[in-house]
Amino acid sequence: MRVVADTNIVVSGLLWRGNPRRVLDAAREAAIELFTSAILLTELEDATAGTNLVLIEPELSSLFPDTESVNRALRLLAETAASATGKTRRRGKAQTKRLKRSA
Repeated sequence: MRVVADTNIVVSGLLWRGNPRRVLDAAREAAIELFTSAILLTELEDATAGTNLVLIEPELSSLFPDTESVNRALRLLAETAASATGKTRRRGKAQTKRLKRSA
């Protein structure tokens, strides 16, 4: 079966679970053929421009199921690296509040 997924389906499928993810999984498994166009690719590029969109490898997705878990792990990694190198990282008030909530 040939399928054209619009930008909303692609972005949703990359970021969350549910039907949009199932469409992308079906394409990965060759159950469907996923097609696009120059217009849709431009729209996708525009939709993700200026974001910090990062795709997590499938084997890590269970460890980092949401944005907060990724941010918590990255903060801990950054603090550990700074501590190991003797470099301290100054935090603004907003960052300090976020760290306190997630601890």
